[in-house]
Amino acid sequence: MRVTTFSPALSICGHPVRREVIDQDNNGHENKGQEIKERDLMSSQEQTEAMQMPPPAVVTDEHRWLQQLVGNWTYAMESVSPECGGGGGTGTQTIRMLGDLWLLAEAEGPAGDEMMRSIITLGYDPEKKKFIGSFIASMMTHFWPYEGSLDADGKTLRLASQGPRFDGAPGPGIYEDVIEKVSDNEYLLRGRFKLDDGSFNEFMVSRYTRTK
Repeated sequence: MRVTTFSPALSICGHPVRREVIDQDNNGHENKGQEIKERDLMSSQEQTEAMQMPPPAVVTDEHRWLQQLVGNWTYAMESVSPECGGGGGTGTQTIRMLGDLWLLAEAEGPAGDEMMRSIITLGYDPEKKKFIGSFIASMMTHFWPYEGSLDADGKTLRLASQGPRFDGAPGPGIYEDVIEKVSDNEYLLRGRFKLDDGSFNEFMVSRYTRTK
């Protein structure tokens, strides 16, 4: 008599192992015991593939473009629209890489009577052929996702996002943060908001200067 069961405790990488129990003596006269065989349902090739780690990501020119921003910076807001509270401000920013693929930018500066801290993450997705990332700030509850691309000049990175509208109108607003490289030691960050007529209104420009 042949009985087949599945043993979850002997699974390999989440795949069950079939247990075959062969009773060679149903009548009890020639009882040679039970032979227990454990046979993996996966082929040896499938086992090898399941245990392999994915290949390491390839560093692209887009990742190297982000790496050039690594360092310590100071910033000064050169213009701020009334919708954002008006007035300028100064602060500091530290940019580092997580490995060779992800940029982390941490900034700190006054916002009114309080100190605001923010974190930008940026990377590049070769499958999408897009820069991706996010922005969060200590004075905001909204998570701002980024997706964008470089201009043909290789100096301007445009990052689209969506979030609450400054004018209080219903529905999300469409925004664009623009990182414009001026030199190895200077870049501009422009904040733009898409109006109902399809044009963009620039509400903020900050100039970043490298200190290290």
